[in-house]
Amino acid sequence: MFLQCVEETIKDYLVEVYEIIKKKLGNQIPFKFSRKSVENDSLGRLLTKFSKVNSNKDVIDRIGRLIKNRNYCAHRAYVMIFRQKFDNKYLSDEIEKLEKIANNSRECFIRLQMELKKVSEIKNKLRGNTIDK
Repeated sequence: MFLQCVEETIKDYLVEVYEIIKKKLGNQIPFKFSRKSVENDSLGRLLTKFSKVNSNKDVIDRIGRLIKNRNYCAHRAYVMIFRQKFDNKYLSDEIEKLEKIANNSRECFIRLQMELKKVSEIKNKLRGNTIDK
């Protein structure tokens, strides 16, 4: 699944935004956020930060659903492996749910890549510009 890719892309997005803010602030106000400030954040915490600097409600909602789905995967893994391993109907149903989660995580990743591209383009436009422009 693309769950880790989603997390890393949100981190990349936040770092791009932080760099834009630093560029715009110059030395007027200290701004000490960096990749290090998001490196160990959970997906839920990353979503909270992301939603403060992104207005794409569809992407934000998809990530929110993905968090619930990821937790489902983690909790159901034990049951699938140890308790229900001989129940073919149960396993078939769970595999179907996992495939839907995988599709959602892939879609989140694709949409996040588009958002990252937008913010990267903004940052690139700011290169060489001063705070006064």
